[in-house]
Amino acid sequence: MSETILERITYEHTLRHSYMRIPQQTIDSASYELRLLREASIPGTLPVAIRIDEGESSCTLEYEISGLESMASRFSGQKLRARPLAALMEQIHALLAHLEEYFLSEELVLLDPSAIFYDAEKMQWLFTLVPGYRASFHEALKALIAWLLKHIDYNEDRVVVMGYTLYNESMKEFLVMENLLRICRQNLERERILQLERGGGMPGTQGTFSPAGTDEGPTQTFASSKSNHAHAQEAARRSRMISTDGIFRPIDAGLEETPPTASGLSSASPCTQESSSHENITFHSDYGEDDYSNTVKTLQKSAPSSGVHSIHEADPPSEASASINGGNAFHHTENTEFGLLGAAPNR
Repeated sequence: MSETILERITYEHTLRHSYMRIPQQTIDSASYELRLLREASIPGTLPVAIRIDEGESSCTLEYEISGLESMASRFSGQKLRARPLAALMEQIHALLAHLEEYFLSEELVLLDPSAIFYDAEKMQWLFTLVPGYRASFHEALKALIAWLLKHIDYNEDRVVVMGYTLYNESMKEFLVMENLLRICRQNLERERILQLERGGGMPGTQGTFSPAGTDEGPTQTFASSKSNHAHAQEAARRSRMISTDGIFRPIDAGLEETPPTASGLSSASPCTQESSSHENITFHSDYGEDDYSNTVKTLQKSAPSSGVHSIHEADPPSEASASINGGNAFHHTENTEFGLLGAAPNR
């Protein structure tokens, strides 16, 4: 009878609408399922318009399929992968739950690739309910899984294992749908663990996936080794903010250390240069400039204009200048006895 229905299916496509029609379907006009399908829409199924023929013993079923794509058409040009296969099994299970809620038999489902349609906008499969139709759902599901095995991506190991395990389970005499879901979920969990191991054990995020057949949007995200490595580097940098030698440096306050420029390097003493490297040193405070900055500016202003001067003409170093230069005040001298950078002797 299934072949008879499939042979009678016709399609009509216009610029505005697309329909799938099943004419001359034998019905019982007083049946519960017919009255329910005329007045209610079952979640996960195609909307149907029922037109009773003369004599009220048959009808024409008209299904709205605008913007949808049949499973047969979709998998004719692309391969089925593991996550979308698991999503399909989940949606078949959800369909059975909805049918049970409405007290409808699973034998009403026309579980054929040409009668299952994908809604890309809602990212879900829609199934066809045929009033007056009776077929074994177990046999139809077994035939559907066998058909899917011909369209899986054999380059992906996980979908091959999952597909053939599903087929072996469907061959059992007493099939339980929960066992098919368990197979899908266990395979996805094993794949997730493998992804973690390949990524170095970094924690990943559970991605969402499309049930359409390929791993398309919204997003399917696994652990990014580059991103996790960047986070690890940042965490390590922050853990090293306070130096181990106990010295508080600018980087410990979140400041970047600026390397000295080539023009700032000179053999001359900082106290005798017209443009000293200290002139840009400032320490911002809520109370204005501190004593260190004022002392540096004072030394720069009091420095003689000439590049060098005799050590005998130099003023005695103050405590501030001595502390700046590590306890010794260095000056240029023309006396070669002590060298250009010799320290003033004690006289």
